[in-house]
Amino acid sequence: MLEQRWNDKLEALERLQGELDAHREASAPLSPAETEAILALGNDFAAVWNDPACPMVLRKKIARTLINEIVVDLDEAAQALQMVIHWHGGCHTSLTLPKPRSGTVAHKTTLEDLEVITQDGTTLW
Repeated sequence: MLEQRWNDKLEALERLQGELDAHREASAPLSPAETEAILALGNDFAAVWNDPACPMVLRKKIARTLINEIVVDLDEAAQALQMVIHWHGGCHTSLTLPKPRSGTVAHKTTLEDLEVITQDGTTLW
């Protein structure tokens, strides 16, 4: 029984070692020419991103490729969103933005406007 479990574990180890080796071969380091070509693409990033012909689908793919996660915290007192963007590669960017108003507040008709609208027979000009 113990010998069978030992053999099973050795087979699993051998299989996983093979998978690890295959993964290492598939993710070979970039050549200097490939590195230079990728860095050159970064110089054109703003032009590509801001081009009206750049589809939103491509922008989303770029964002998903660059961003690992975004952590958002609400500062109730300041009515602000504090965000930290965790980029792939280990860098972090902090942002603070005003909290968006909800649709019921942002598009609500003011009381003064309602009074003017509901006045009977009164002309406005």
